[in-house]
Formats: sequence, C-alpha cells, structure tokens
Amino acid sequence: MRLKLDRDRVISLLYRMRNGFKRGVSRNVSAQKEMAAVEEIFAPLGLSWKSFVETRLSLLNKPPHLLDAVRQGKITYTKAMAIAKIPNEGERKKLLQEAIAQNLSLKTIRKRIQELPNSGDRSASPQARIETTYQHLKAARIWENPAKWERLQHLLTQLEELLTSD
Repeated sequence: MRLKLDRDRVISLLYRMRNGFKRGVSRNVSAQKEMAAVEEIFAPLGLSWKSFVETRLSLLNKPPHLLDAVRQGKITYTKAMAIAKIPNEGERKKLLQEAIAQNLSLKTIRKRIQELPNSGDRSASPQARIETTYQHLKAARIWENPAKWERLQHLLTQLEELLTSD
C-alpha cells in the first residue's frame, strides 16, 4: 500500500530488484527511489527484502489452502513450504490438517512426506510424473523469475525437439 502498487507489481519489483542486485546493474533515479522505499518498509520487520524474496516470496505461488493457513498463523511458512512439495492435493491437504491439529515439527512433516507413496519417486508412471511436473510448473509461476523463465524456455525447446524428432 505504501508503494501504491498492486500485489503483482510489488512482486515484479522485488524480483527486478533481486535480479539487478545480483548482476550489479546500476539503477535509474526512479528505481533507486522504489528500492529505498522497499528497504524502508522492511527495516522495522527485522528481515531484509533480499531475504524475503529468496525465502518467503515464493509462498505466494503455493496452493491457496497453504497460504491461508500461514496467513492465519496456523502454520509456519517453513512447514507450509515443505507441505507444498506434495504433488497430490488430497495428501497435501491431509498432512496440512494433521500438521496444524498435532502441531507437527518440521522434521516430522519432512519424514511423513518421505513416507508418502511416489514421494520423489522417479519410478512413478510417466503420466503421473508429467502431471506432477505440470502442476508444479503452474504453481511456481516461473515466468515471474526471468532467470528461471529463460532456463525453462531452453528446456521447453529441447522437449519440443524431442517430441518432434523421428
């Protein structure tokens, strides 16, 4: 609200700041003012904007039921991020409910995830792997991160070549 930008523009601004910071890109006066405003907003929170972008911003791309649980203070973001890795929505919601009800530790949550069928299992059916990858891709909103989007475009080109080759 203090930046007078909508949520998507703030997210875009934070990613641009991070990418410019990593590359050492000089900023124009307008960008410097936006960056100063962002730093001013984060100062009283005890968290830098860089840390927020690297660790917490991706939570906004996770399923709404996880995001709601974090917003309501029912679960920490680290636990929600771990649970978000479960591709099956039913299993994900079930573990989220258990984690909240039983106040499961992050270690216990990770252990339960590893115990799930097909958890990180490359022996899952090709159709299941493709569907899981597609769901992760949609949820990640990878197009908002220029570096990852560029890498994904390269991978998609390779995939298209594979599919069209004899």
